[in-house]
Amino acid sequence: MITSELLTKQVDINRIIPECIDLAKASEASLPFQYMHMPLAWWDSFHNGTDSLFGKKRGQNFLGAQSRLEEFFLLIARDGDSLCGAIPLVRHTLKTPKSQGGLCIITFAGDYILLPFQDFVVEPSRRQEVISSFLERIAQLLKAGCSFFWAGHLPEESPNLAVLRASCAALQGHHIASLEAISYQRGGVWPWTIGGISATLKEMCEICTKFGVTFNGLEELAIKTAACTPQSLLFPGTRNNLLQELNTLIAGIDRHESLADFAKRFKSFLKNSPILYPYIELPLDREEYLGSLSYSTRRYFRRYLGKFLEAGGSFEIVRPDEITAEDIEDYIRLHLLRWGNGSHAICGESADYHRTISAAMAQQGMFLLFFARYQGKRIAVHSCFDIGSRREGYLTGRDPDYTKLRAGRLLYIQTIFDAIDKGFSRYELGVIGFGYKMSFVKKTTVAHNFFLYPADQELNFDQFFLGFECMEPIRG
Repeated sequence: MITSELLTKQVDINRIIPECIDLAKASEASLPFQYMHMPLAWWDSFHNGTDSLFGKKRGQNFLGAQSRLEEFFLLIARDGDSLCGAIPLVRHTLKTPKSQGGLCIITFAGDYILLPFQDFVVEPSRRQEVISSFLERIAQLLKAGCSFFWAGHLPEESPNLAVLRASCAALQGHHIASLEAISYQRGGVWPWTIGGISATLKEMCEICTKFGVTFNGLEELAIKTAACTPQSLLFPGTRNNLLQELNTLIAGIDRHESLADFAKRFKSFLKNSPILYPYIELPLDREEYLGSLSYSTRRYFRRYLGKFLEAGGSFEIVRPDEITAEDIEDYIRLHLLRWGNGSHAICGESADYHRTISAAMAQQGMFLLFFARYQGKRIAVHSCFDIGSRREGYLTGRDPDYTKLRAGRLLYIQTIFDAIDKGFSRYELGVIGFGYKMSFVKKTTVAHNFFLYPADQELNFDQFFLGFECMEPIRG
């Protein structure tokens, strides 16, 4: 018989972690999240033991107007003495635009930037029983006063999805409602869309000048958006004014068939769209992979690889059992050289999180580093997790003083070649389909989310998801 237990004392949690890791290995779990080190480090790094806000410690906030990490607990399932399920959870207290006091919610222990995919650790033969037991225990927490439970960012290929749907439906008779949703990127005028909007306006100005087409306010709007900073777009009034001007422009463009492509592009920035997770189904050899790329990408790679090697450049792989503290510091340094204050992964107080998980996952044989070298220096880096037949690309970085060498993109392809050589079947390129990633892949996937909440309450996503990520419910 399956029984579930909620562990809250650190000593009890620490005692069972090795058993949880053994279960993950025996179950052939393939996500870094499922091996416990990363959720534990996430909690240790960002919880509110000093009574500070999560957003200050993490460097950004993901839920509500403000949030605090209040409690970590490990939900486990046993069949007698045998562990057959585990999931690390945290309790947040949120403030939302409409709430007077703090709202209690329970989520997986992680965020979608630092732990792109998350999932339950379950013995495959007991999947239905374990997940049902977990959700019944969570339903008790909801009845005790928590606003909702969010099982977030499950892979589309997770074997747990079908079981979760059935188990959630079974709770309806217990006055618990459920909802499944896909992670979406919020559209509109935001820091993450303004670059594309500005570039499109600039291009449209050039086309209109060339063909003598006039739009009132076009050049002024192009100048305004080019001058926007992420900080200026934190103000709703600024965003709303720009959005109104852009919608007026779109209405004018719609009357010019020759400019229809610009209208389409502007509208794409303004609507919500799925957050894409690019991946590669790896072939058996390098040449087959290269053959799958576009002609321009192959030409780019061969041209700049030749130049890089002729100039004395080289590539270095630091395997898990070779990684030192100095390697990890080089990795963090190169990431920050490339992304600086724009990094969403290393910001706030998160550098120590990366030091901790890099060392811990390397000890498990699951974390490795790739460097590009030039003139005796490491000038680019790429970190990866290797678990089972799956490689997951994590963080990248490079020294901008050597941009002309194209070492960052060349190194990326080296990590793909290495995965092919080792016989991996799948390479995940991490969250968000940035342009440079999309040149390496043909396929993308999405993340699924499940919400449980008291049936007599409403779940208003717009109150909880105020930033980049929003939710698109799956109906039916």
